[in-house]
Amino acid sequence: MERDAIAKQIIAKQRQYLASWIEPKNVRTVWFSKSLQNWKGAFVIMDGEQRIFDGLYFEATHNGDKGETYIDTYKKIENKK
Repeated sequence: MERDAIAKQIIAKQRQYLASWIEPKNVRTVWFSKSLQNWKGAFVIMDGEQRIFDGLYFEATHNGDKGETYIDTYKKIENKK
């Protein structure tokens, strides 16, 4: 299984933040990087071409040495000039 697919499955299970109908297919990769045994990616939730849960964004980090994946959830509150 591709590494970003693993992250999408984990993020789709974040039920405390998301609706129960969210599937891995609704999770879109914003960026993804792999270095040696580690990888990291940023993800948002989409319904078709429309972003839902506006301002909610997930970051997945995989520690290949420990075989652990960590999910950070962020909510953008404000963006001012």
